Amino acid sequence: MITKLISASQQTFFQIENGACSASIFLQGAHLAHWQPHHTAEPVIWLSKEAIFKQGVAIRGGIPICWPWFGDMEGEASHGFARNLDWDLIKSESQEDLDVLHFLLRSSAETKKIRPWDFDLIIIFKLGKSLEVSLTTKNLGSESFEITQAIHTYFQVGEVSKISLTGLDGCYYKDKTKNGAIAQHFGPFRFSQEHNNIFSSNGPIEIFDEELNRKISIVKSEDSLDTVIWNPYIERSKAFKDMADDGYKTMVCVEAGNVGENAVAIKPGQEAMIFQHISVENT
Repeated sequence: MITKLISASQQTFFQIENGACSASIFLQGAHLAHWQPHHTAEPVIWLSKEAIFKQGVAIRGGIPICWPWFGDMEGEASHGFARNLDWDLIKSESQEDLDVLHFLLRSSAETKKIRPWDFDLIIIFKLGKSLEVSLTTKNLGSESFEITQAIHTYFQVGEVSKISLTGLDGCYYKDKTKNGAIAQHFGPFRFSQEHNNIFSSNGPIEIFDEELNRKISIVKSEDSLDTVIWNPYIERSKAFKDMADDGYKTMVCVEAGNVGENAVAIKPGQEAMIFQHISVENT
């Protein structure tokens, strides 16, 4: 069942309840804030306890969409404008154990002040025992344009120092904490400091969580050439007003994207899509 509600901050969101999971999605940013399959004791998607729910302010946690750029640009909103604007729910389908919601952000006079493009941006959420998020950019104009993008997924973990990630062995990455230095990673990925790494990888990732006794599996589209791994750790976490000082302990971001030199050029009449499929297994 999909229920349309208004939050205490006067923001519209949808509450989803079916035989397999519960979830919630805000119209601002088409931002999934919660997803928990019924077979798990804890949510799979992390949301900051200090998240700010205010129109035009990005929500800390959940799955923000970074578009049409990833990262910081001087004089521009961090990670683009898509996560700060209201989208439209254009289609929904409900079954006993699955709900599918389609959201649309269409170019407008407001977006053309920032990027003079004609576009449709579509997010489709498939919410059940597993979660799939797809992001499709359609060029409706007469000129090509170029985007960077990410499905900026925050995962809830029991204790970040007690998790390990597999799927990155042998992959090269840019370390944004070291001015973009290039390095190669070997073995399981573990956390004992701040990490902000952009891996050249389109393969699957698994999060092994010994504290919550579960494994999260993340599969993404081959056209998503980058995987971003992020945890702010102690000092950076303290610097965020919308994150508790110890918030870093229970989250890790694993993001499907195309960033930097992997920007996507989209010709008139064409489209580009990336997706992320998430499942969880108790161990």
